[in-house]
Amino acid sequence: NMKFGFGSGESKTKLTKEQFESLPPVMLQDFITRPFDTDRKRGMELVGDYRVRNDSHLGSDRPATRVTATSYVSDEAAKNLADRKEHGLNQRIRVGVDARINDNTNVRVVGSASGQAG
Repeated sequence: NMKFGFGSGESKTKLTKEQFESLPPVMLQDFITRPFDTDRKRGMELVGDYRVRNDSHLGSDRPATRVTATSYVSDEAAKNLADRKEHGLNQRIRVGVDARINDNTNVRVVGSASGQAG
């Protein structure tokens, strides 16, 4: 049998306000810490970034594709199977809003789009 709580579970009476305030703090009180700027004023701020990366693939030697009288490999599949040396360009853009709603609430909403050529 497992019991959770502050006591042995034998007492069925409710805690008084003084008893409740005298309880030790919860052990996991600082388990998740959130950075929060208490001096920040209400308002919205546009946030985002743009990233460009170049990548390269050195290729590999693969055996020839097997083709029979009843099967074939499409041009796109043949390109992938060839596994040639290629270079590509990867781009990403992120745009969003960081807003202070009230004294205790910040909201950040970010949208992202990315793509790769090559």
